[in-house]
Amino acid sequence: MKARVALAVAIIKNKPSGLTGRQYAEALACKLKKQDEGWKRRSRELQQEVLRLRQELLITRVTPKGSTEEASKSLQILFKKNNCTINLLQATVLH
Repeated sequence: MKARVALAVAIIKNKPSGLTGRQYAEALACKLKKQDEGWKRRSRELQQEVLRLRQELLITRVTPKGSTEEASKSLQILFKKNNCTINLLQATVLH
């Protein structure tokens, strides 16, 4: 309860002129929501990048030297065609 009162006081004290406390609070909430969505999006992007790098590492470990690039292309085509394969590889790489 004290935190809510402190937050309300801070909002009222720092609000720009021309806005009500409610309008300013709503604007702050909107800004926070956008930031949160941005971080979630960035997190998903980074998770995909980690998966891609793990896949590359797995490919380099299981293929002989020189054929890594061909194996990588083949797996990418397979991944695009079959989501189950991606999920299976994710489970394999992550465990």
